[in-house]
Amino acid sequence: MKKIVFFGIFLFILSCNDGNFETPSFNFDEVAIENCGNLVVYKINESEVLLLEINEDNTNDIYFKTPHENKAYNLNNTIYYRTYTENVPPNYFCNAIPPSTPKLENEWIGSGTLIVNNTITDNNDGTFTYIATFTINDMVLENGNGNSIIYDTYDFGTKTGTFQ
Repeated sequence: MKKIVFFGIFLFILSCNDGNFETPSFNFDEVAIENCGNLVVYKINESEVLLLEINEDNTNDIYFKTPHENKAYNLNNTIYYRTYTENVPPNYFCNAIPPSTPKLENEWIGSGTLIVNNTITDNNDGTFTYIATFTINDMVLENGNGNSIIYDTYDFGTKTGTFQ
């Protein structure tokens, strides 16, 4: 009888399907923030990309050249986590028409609120240094298969630079 019970439990374990739910790794901690044009901010880690499409004109680099304290931007269905078949080149998102390779493998689309804090320091030589910190609050990503991932707070990262 013990063998039958053991065999039944063994079959049950083998028959369970986890739905092939693959949790994104979100391994972007050591990756620099890049921006392209006036609406796209992204991070590329080999074949993974975390991309924000901000619904506010950034023509004059307001994210980087204007001081902000807790400036909020609504990211309604404009957060994208994507995996590609190969490593993504740094300028991939800056092309008017993205190249045909690498090919998109998986996509998660999400919403949240982007919080930008930016401090600007006068270098007393005609240049200024900025330190912009990006945090996403209430981030929810969905993959179209009914799976979702929720972050109360996600540290997107910090971008530093200089301007005149």
